[in-house]
Amino acid sequence: MYASVADLRAEGVTEAVAADARLEALIALASRYVERITGRFFEPRELTLTVDGTGGRTLPLGHPIIRIDDVFIELSVYAPGDLPVDPTVYRVYNRHLTHGLLLPDDRDDPKLEFVHGGDLLGVRFEPPGLSLSSLVWPRGQQNVTVRGAFGYTEPDGSPAGRTPALIRHVTMLLVMRELPRLADVDQREDAQRRWRITSERTRDQAYTLEALRLTGAFTGDPEIDNVLVAFVRPPDLGAA
Repeated sequence: MYASVADLRAEGVTEAVAADARLEALIALASRYVERITGRFFEPRELTLTVDGTGGRTLPLGHPIIRIDDVFIELSVYAPGDLPVDPTVYRVYNRHLTHGLLLPDDRDDPKLEFVHGGDLLGVRFEPPGLSLSSLVWPRGQQNVTVRGAFGYTEPDGSPAGRTPALIRHVTMLLVMRELPRLADVDQREDAQRRWRITSERTRDQAYTLEALRLTGAFTGDPEIDNVLVAFVRPPDLGAA
């Protein structure tokens, strides 16, 4: 989950407003909503990806890379087994964690890339049909397996990084919208449209709402949607 009960308590949500169990359920709901809208997940997850070989030196992956453990190429000449790829002959594009580099940001273009020619520095890795000067990911369907840890995290000095602060913040905002129960219609409406209020008179219970704009918004609340749109996964990021 992308926020905690303690985070919400620190923001002033008391037990009288919501018990721990309800907050945990709402945080889980909000976290899944964030993933559904952005097409990403924002925590380290151990995954085994099966991707299509490109026929070139680069292999796009579908999720930002935290760590690569193993890479295997399925080759018919080695059937029924797979060919392990020596980690010294390919580069891992996760420099946001290894070097703190955010420009370019490898999270938007996660990939593995074979080292070529003189860059191999004496490494001896020569599978049939591939030369040291031109290693490629053999073209095929689901013929490359990559095991490791993946997820869109931000660098914090640790090997895996952390959930981005903006994602934690927007998760809490989503929880606040859902605090009133479904039967509390008035409170739910107030929580979900308060961002539209341009003027309010508390004594007479009157207020004016800004005109509703539906131009690609997710929730309609710009404080939430402006964050979510910034984290939406780019199209054609890669197969996984």
